[in-house]
Order: sequence, then structure tokens, then C-alpha cells
Amino acid sequence: MIRGIDPVRSHAAIVELARDPSGLVRRWIAFGLTDAPESPEILAIVSALLADPVPEVRYMTTIALGPEKFVKTLQQLTTCDDPKTAKNAASTLKGLAQRESREQR
Repeated sequence: MIRGIDPVRSHAAIVELARDPSGLVRRWIAFGLTDAPESPEILAIVSALLADPVPEVRYMTTIALGPEKFVKTLQQLTTCDDPKTAKNAASTLKGLAQRESREQR
């Protein structure tokens, strides 16, 4: 039997992990926020993740929360010092442009 997830403990864990010193941990935090109700605390976490010094954390945050909402961040990431993240950001922007083009037809 799978036990239910306690939303209070889950929220507390996400808040704590958002401050983890490892970018490898922080890059996954936004995926835990997709169902979180908007609150000043959650908005502060998202803002911090989007300003994170690790480019992959910023990229994964845009992916988790909807890349179409963060085009400017993705554009900035295409010139970051992490080649893999820069390539992924460029690819994501290309996919968004293609999707927009199809929707306009």
C-alpha cells in the first residue's frame, strides 16, 4: 500500500531543498512546485531559482514551470557558460517557435 503524501511535510522539504548548496539538487525543485498553490514563499523560491548562479538550475526551472512563460530567461541561457545548457535552451526556443508557427497556420 502506498501511503499518502503529507502536503505540509512535502512543502517544508521543497523549501529546505531549494536552499541546498548543490545545483544538482536545486535543479529539480521546480518540478515539486508545479502543483503548489501560489504564495509569497513559493514565488520567492521560483524567483531565486530563475536567478540561480547555476545555468542548469535556471533552465530546469523554465522547463518545469512552462518554457513559454520564460522566453527571456531561455534567450539569456543560450549564451551561458555551460555549453550543454546553452544548447538545450536554444533547442527549447526552437521548439517553441515551431509550435507557435504551427498554431498560427
